[in-house]
Amino acid sequence: MNATGNEVYLCNSNSFLKLPNSMKLFSKGAVVYPKNGGAVFTNKKRILGQDSLVDLNTGSYTPFSQMDEKFFYYLFSTVDFQKYYKGTALPTVDMDAVQEIVWGLPSLAEQKRIVTAIELTLPLIDKYEETHSQLSRLQNSFPEALKKSILQEAVQGKLVPQDPSDEPAEALLERIRAEKQRLIKEGKIKKDKHDSVIFRRDNSHYEKRGPEEVCIDEEIPFEIPENWAWCRASSLGTMIRGRGIKRTETVAQGRPCIRYGEIYTTYETSFDSAVSFVPETLDKDCLHFSSGDVVFTLTGENKVDIAKTVAFLGEGQIAAGGDLAFWTHHGMNPLYLVYYMASPYCIELKRRTATGDIIVHISTSKVGDFLVPIPPIKEQNRIVSAIEQLFAVASTL
Repeated sequence: MNATGNEVYLCNSNSFLKLPNSMKLFSKGAVVYPKNGGAVFTNKKRILGQDSLVDLNTGSYTPFSQMDEKFFYYLFSTVDFQKYYKGTALPTVDMDAVQEIVWGLPSLAEQKRIVTAIELTLPLIDKYEETHSQLSRLQNSFPEALKKSILQEAVQGKLVPQDPSDEPAEALLERIRAEKQRLIKEGKIKKDKHDSVIFRRDNSHYEKRGPEEVCIDEEIPFEIPENWAWCRASSLGTMIRGRGIKRTETVAQGRPCIRYGEIYTTYETSFDSAVSFVPETLDKDCLHFSSGDVVFTLTGENKVDIAKTVAFLGEGQIAAGGDLAFWTHHGMNPLYLVYYMASPYCIELKRRTATGDIIVHISTSKVGDFLVPIPPIKEQNRIVSAIEQLFAVASTL
C-alpha cells in the first residue's frame, strides 16, 4: 500500500503491522509493549533504538516501509491496552482485537510533519505535567501547611488579640506553682529536682533553678506578648510515665485503658472515652489519668510525630499504658497544651531532642525541659476556640 501527496488512506491495522509468535530479533524502529501479566495495565510502549531480542512476554509491532518509525510509535501509543485485554489470573493483550483498529494513514511526507509538530509540543506537555503535579502537591499539602501556620501564630500570641483586662500569665503560673507545692507536701506527686522559675529583668530573660540565676536569652525562640510568660514544661504540674499494657492483656469489657499506639491510630486532638479495656485485677496495678490531663507518646516511628499529644476530656480515670506519659495538675487549658505540642516550634524541639531512627524515643525529662509560651488563661480559651474554627475551614480546602 502506498500513500502519495496529501491523500489519507483508511486501512486495517493488520494491513501494515505484524505480530511475532515467538522470541526473535526485532529490528530498530519496532514498537514493543508488555503483552502478559500485570504490566499490561501500565500501558507502556517503547520504540527500539537498535535491533533487539524480544521475549515471549513482550509483544512487538513493526511498521512497514512506507511509515515513518516515529509516526508509527506515536500512532501506536494512542492504543489503550486496558480496553484490549482478556483473562484475569494472567491478563493478556487481545491482539486480534487490536489488529481490528482502523487508523487514518497520511502520506509519508505528512507523517514526518506530524512527528515534527508532536516533538515541538512534547516539551510544553512535559512542562504542563510538571506544573500540574506541583499544583496537585500544593493543593494536597496546603490544608496541613495552613494548620501548622495557624498553630505557630497561636503560640506566638499572634492569632487572637490580647485583652488588657486579662489576668497576666505570671499570676496563673504562681497559682500552678502553689498547687504543685501543696501536692508535693501531701505526697501526691514527687518534688521536681530542677524546679524552674523564668522571669524578665533589664529586658532579658532569666531562669532561677535553686539558688542559681542564669540568663537564657539565647534559648528564647521568639517574642511573646507582654502579659504572657515563659516557663519550662516541667514547671506545669507533673509528667508521669505509664506502665506497660500488652495487647494480649486487653479485654472486651473491663476498666478503660489507653495504649501508646492508639494515640497514633485512634485518637485525634481529644477524647472522652477509651476504646480498650483491662481486667480489674490488672487495672489496680496501673497508673491513671483523669479529666483535663493530656497524654503524649514516648515512642514513635519518626521525630516529627513523636510525643503526639491528646487531651482526655471525659469522666473518671483511665489506665495509662507504657511508652506514653500523662501531664497532670498543669492548670492550663488542656487543648492549648495539645496545640502547643503540635506547633512547628515544638515539633522542632522534639526533632532535636528525640533519639533513634527506626524506633524513636523521647523522655519526660526531655519534654519537661521544653520552653512553653504561656498566655493568660482567658486568652488560652480564645486561642483554642479560634484554632478549632480555623481548622474547620482549613479542612474544607
